[in-house]
Amino acid sequence: MWKKRMISFVLLISVLLPCVSVYGFAKVKKKEPAEFIYMGDDYKAVMRAKYGLIAKNVSEVYIGVHPDEWQVYIRQKEKVKEVRLTEKKGGKYEKYTVAANCKNIYPQPDGNITVDKNNRVLFTGIYTCGFFVKHTSKKECDKAYNLKHPYIDQVVETDVEKSWGNNNMFAYVKNNALYITGSIMGELVRKTGDGCYKYDTVQTYFEGRGNQIQQVVCCQDFASGCNIFVLMQDGSVWGIGRNNRKLISNSKKKNYPQFVKIIDGGVKQIAACINNVAVVKKNNTLWTWGRTIQSKKKKYSATPRKIANNVKEVAVSTAGSMPIRSIIVYLKKNHKAYGIGNNYNGEGYAFTNRYKKGWNSKPVLLMKNVKHVYAATDSTLMLTRKNSLYWSGAQSWYLGCSIIEG
Repeated sequence: MWKKRMISFVLLISVLLPCVSVYGFAKVKKKEPAEFIYMGDDYKAVMRAKYGLIAKNVSEVYIGVHPDEWQVYIRQKEKVKEVRLTEKKGGKYEKYTVAANCKNIYPQPDGNITVDKNNRVLFTGIYTCGFFVKHTSKKECDKAYNLKHPYIDQVVETDVEKSWGNNNMFAYVKNNALYITGSIMGELVRKTGDGCYKYDTVQTYFEGRGNQIQQVVCCQDFASGCNIFVLMQDGSVWGIGRNNRKLISNSKKKNYPQFVKIIDGGVKQIAACINNVAVVKKNNTLWTWGRTIQSKKKKYSATPRKIANNVKEVAVSTAGSMPIRSIIVYLKKNHKAYGIGNNYNGEGYAFTNRYKKGWNSKPVLLMKNVKHVYAATDSTLMLTRKNSLYWSGAQSWYLGCSIIEG
């Protein structure tokens, strides 16, 4: 299944997106440009050692986060554009419009999910298998990989009140209930990730309380499964999924098939990756749990630990190379952005080359005069108060299936 999905993703890029030119590069030297492109046997990666400008006049940023690669979409005026970080025209990154007059867009590995101003959910991509189409057999599921006719803005849901999406997950509120869909649903309760006909495509939670939901985030890993976390308006945090990194509790229970309360209240924002969950409380303090970020050792705890004061927002991602470690970037009330975690793992500098390679257990200053911070696999992004978007780190695309098979 994963092999088919990876092949489909590569073909989707070739069908729906412009071709990407790749240049070989040997070894980084201080005198060489901060930006370069590396091509290996199984993947290509665009890397940066310092923050580089993506675009100006950016009002919103949408990061499509996936365990192996990430995409960046930006809103300029009323148009949402995908930025191709591997190509430049006239010294600028190539951008092209993927949606206009939409409320939100959620980049997914096999396509895009858009919510328009009429509260309709539109799907554009190769197939809706795993998101909205329920198959009853392996034969029906295999037909979903027909690449001759990609979906273009197919309406798959209406009257959506709220929505969230990342990591092969799309969640929305309708009729005062939370609906969650995506290929992660097969892994969520440890049924299988091996075919959308083996699990319910759309599942329902928090019936009668959907309108109280403030945020939904998902973290996924091919090996360890996935977790979904929900933040309610009363400040409580709820979790469902795998507990192998103690993201849900300190008990030995390995799986939670239904949502359980993790924090009683006091939280205003949440972020998560496969190693860590981070929350900003209403008193502007930042707390994390999961893998210990103070050392390189693999120690896990579900007990939240305070990281910083006067925090406005936080973003979390995972360093994609082995060993897997986290990247935590947060913005303080004084508009200064800081990073903790893995700065460099062989592919770009998430915190720039001003700081040491590898693990940084103490916060490092990334940029001043920042409005919002974002984290992606091996990368951090900064939207400044002047609405300019910058990034540092690596952006990778896997070309073959040998990594998945291995």
